[in-house]
Amino acid sequence: MRAVHWLRTRQEEYELSYWLSFVAYDQRDRSFNNRIYLLYIILFFSVWIFVVLTFFASAGSIILRLVNPLNPIRAALFLEILLLGVWSVVAFWLSLRRSPVVFSEEDEVLICQTPISRSLVTLRWILMPWVKSGILFWLAAIILGFSVAETSMPGVITANRILEYAGYGLRAWVVVIPVHLALFALQWAVGILRLQKDKERQGLAWLVIPAALALFSFLWIFTFGADSTARMPWSQIVSGITYPVLAGFGQGNIFISLLTSGLFAITALGVMVWSSGTFSLSRAAQETREVDTLEAASRYGFTDYARQLQDQRRLGVNRAPTRLPAFTGAGILIWKDLLQSQRSLHLSSAFIWVQLFLLLLGFAFLPDLGSRALVIGYWVIQLGQGSVIRLRGDLA
Repeated sequence: MRAVHWLRTRQEEYELSYWLSFVAYDQRDRSFNNRIYLLYIILFFSVWIFVVLTFFASAGSIILRLVNPLNPIRAALFLEILLLGVWSVVAFWLSLRRSPVVFSEEDEVLICQTPISRSLVTLRWILMPWVKSGILFWLAAIILGFSVAETSMPGVITANRILEYAGYGLRAWVVVIPVHLALFALQWAVGILRLQKDKERQGLAWLVIPAALALFSFLWIFTFGADSTARMPWSQIVSGITYPVLAGFGQGNIFISLLTSGLFAITALGVMVWSSGTFSLSRAAQETREVDTLEAASRYGFTDYARQLQDQRRLGVNRAPTRLPAFTGAGILIWKDLLQSQRSLHLSSAFIWVQLFLLLLGFAFLPDLGSRALVIGYWVIQLGQGSVIRLRGDLA
């Protein structure tokens, strides 16, 4: 297991060095000046992120008043539960279609074929994916905390009250960490239960449908039936579920909240470790090694290769061959274009043309010739890139 830990640590350091390269920081440099530069980077981005989050919080306070004008804290709780709930349903569905534990081709050879403890490998592999998945929810929780501060703190928020203002975001962030960890571990546990040594449990995917119905029923009761159902039996259940997150927005004891959510996270990790006792690492590697290659290609700028891999994964090798019509000559090119249009239709391709349309729409509202020339230049570049995608695919 020590060798596996060493290998995983090198993978995490390699991925971290990629992001640090954007700020020209070399983690292999042990000099004093480089450490001072790291401290400067931390301070700079801390202040920058704080300013950006406060900017979004001003818009978030308006959204809270629209959702619930009488109780912004309840509105923030609703948005937090909605975000976590929708993400959980989608993530559970994806975990039941593909292994949540991603292994590279090297991992398949060096680790997945060895008689190592599956539970320890799963527990070691969860750290980096959990952090990458949690960043979005941590930032969202801080923004909602700042939004609650702008609606709850009386008077003008001056520099003397900046610590009180930051406390709202810090409190919401600390509370959401164990909640997100528990949900993330349960997603891994469900995905691992599907890939066991003895059999593959495909029927677990149907559990997502009642889970989604339960989520939206809970949100409906929580949003529209809270006043009329305060004395109903399920009101205590609703209060128990929402209390850990509600304490992050200032209503409740944060220590009890952290204790409750922490026990929930430990239990979820225990379930994940228990389910991974007979986890088939080889089958997980077969499902995910292409995902690792795709992420590496996208990360280092090989967009054409990444798009080609993505199309191959989406089409699959088990599909029946397309039944081509008996066209001859140039007519077959029309059928080829129809097939490419059908199979390459996704959000990113549609976004390019929507962006081009919005640029032309905003062109008429620009006041001066310089800004119009800048927009036209950018529009021409985007049009050229969008027009040659199919030709580049054919040539590849």
